[in-house]
Order: sequence, then structure tokens, then C-alpha cells
Amino acid sequence: MSQLTQVTPAATPRGGGSQRQAKMVRSLLGRSVAAAVLSLSLTSAHASCNPEDAAPGVSWSGCDLPGVDLSGRDLERAVLTRSRFDGADFSGANLEGAILSRTRLVSADFTGARMRRTDLGSAEATGAVFDGADLQLARMTSAQAEGLSMQAADAHDARFTDAHLRSARFDGSLFSKANFDRADLRETQWAGARLTGASLQRARLQ
Repeated sequence: MSQLTQVTPAATPRGGGSQRQAKMVRSLLGRSVAAAVLSLSLTSAHASCNPEDAAPGVSWSGCDLPGVDLSGRDLERAVLTRSRFDGADFSGANLEGAILSRTRLVSADFTGARMRRTDLGSAEATGAVFDGADLQLARMTSAQAEGLSMQAADAHDARFTDAHLRSARFDGSLFSKANFDRADLRETQWAGARLTGASLQRARLQ
């Protein structure tokens, strides 16, 4: 008669398995919560091209909103790149830190707008109006902005390098420490403008 050998299951270290399982559950829950928060954040920031969605940090890249009225709206840190806002009204709006690079802003109105650190690099802003705007530390490098009006504005330490600004009006504006290097400044008007410490190296004046 064959002898039966009793097999005893190996003992599981106390608490080891359950602790590992609990740790895995916590890790998975943490990742799920993080993903949900990120999803909500992206959904709130990236809005459709609806003017009613105007809000700080809104993403309107590639939108076509000519003539839209955004006067007085809060668009701080908004992303408006590669969009079309020809003839739009941004008067009195808050655009601090907003990005409008490579955007069409032909004849747009930024009268009295807050535009500190706003990026207008390579924007097409022919005939746009920035009268009385706060443009301190703003960037308008390589912008196509012939005939713009920037009168009684504060553009302290702003950058206009390589910008096309022919026939622009800068009367009564503050451009202390502004940079106009290599900019096209032919036929521009500067009555009462202040350019203390401004740089105009290789700018085209005639």
C-alpha cells in the first residue's frame, strides 16, 4: 500500500500580501484621480471658438472670429495663436500674458487694453489700434503692423525687433528701454514720445 505524503501549503508572511495589494490599489487610485483632474483641467481651458467662453487661460488656437466684441473681457494668459480676429474689439480687455503670435489682427481695436507680457510675435496687425494700452514687456517681434496706432501707450521694455511698422503713429507714448532693432520705422510719427534707453540699432528710419 503506497504511503500518502501530506503536503502542507507554504505559509504566507503575515501582512505581506495584503500590504502589497493595498499599496497597488492606492497607486492605481492615485493615477486615476490624477488623470481625472488633468482631463477636467484640459476641458475647462480648451474651449470652442465661442465668444461666450471667453475666460482667463482660454485656448482659441485656430479660431476664426473676425469682428468679435471682446471689449472689457478677461483673457489673461489666453492662447489665441494662429487665429483670425480682423476688426475685433479688444478695447479695455485684460490680455496680460496672452499669446497672440501668428494671429491676424488687421484693424483690431486694443484701445486701453492691459497687455503686459503679451506675445504678438509674427502677428499681422496692419492698421490695429493700441492707443492708451499697457504694453510693458510685450513682444511684437517680426510683426506685420504697418499703419498701426500706438498713441499715449506705455510700452516700457517692449520688443519690436524686426517688426514692420511703416507709417505707424507713436505720439505721446512711453518706449523707455524698448527694442526696435532692425525694425522698419519709415514714415512713423513720434511727437511727444519718450525713448529713454531705447535701442534702434539698424532700424530703418528712411
